Amino acid sequence: MRNSERFSSKLAIYLAMSVVMIVGISSCDEGDKEPADYRDAYVGTYTGNESWAVSGQMQSQQISLSVAKSGVSSDRIVITSTFYNYPITESFEAPITKEGNFIGSFRSNIGGFTLTVDIKNGRIRGDNISYTYEAQTLVACDVSANKL
Repeated sequence: MRNSERFSSKLAIYLAMSVVMIVGISSCDEGDKEPADYRDAYVGTYTGNESWAVSGQMQSQQISLSVAKSGVSSDRIVITSTFYNYPITESFEAPITKEGNFIGSFRSNIGGFTLTVDIKNGRIRGDNISYTYEAQTLVACDVSANKL
């Protein structure tokens, strides 16, 4: 095989490989990529209801809460809300999965009394957030809210 034939063969192979690479790269669909930070889908303001039972009587109140990304950890969110009809707003940080599941706990000082609040069964699905929390077995509350 002569040098010019070898060169032509190599050139043909390189051209074919280039075409395959260009077609492969251009066929990538940007819509298939996950967001850079999965928590972005959960960030926002939500409104809904908080409900609880006192002496067997169901009670509820409208609430507004916000979800933000933690600045400390890339797998945590911060939820800020009122809790159990107290006139204060509290924030708690919780780890959240890509599927939107979370749990957490925090301590609050209400009128000189330290209250431990445990968040259970937390989840964000689409535009809905829901969770249950217990305040030292004094009360159990259910929260369900939709993103604005």
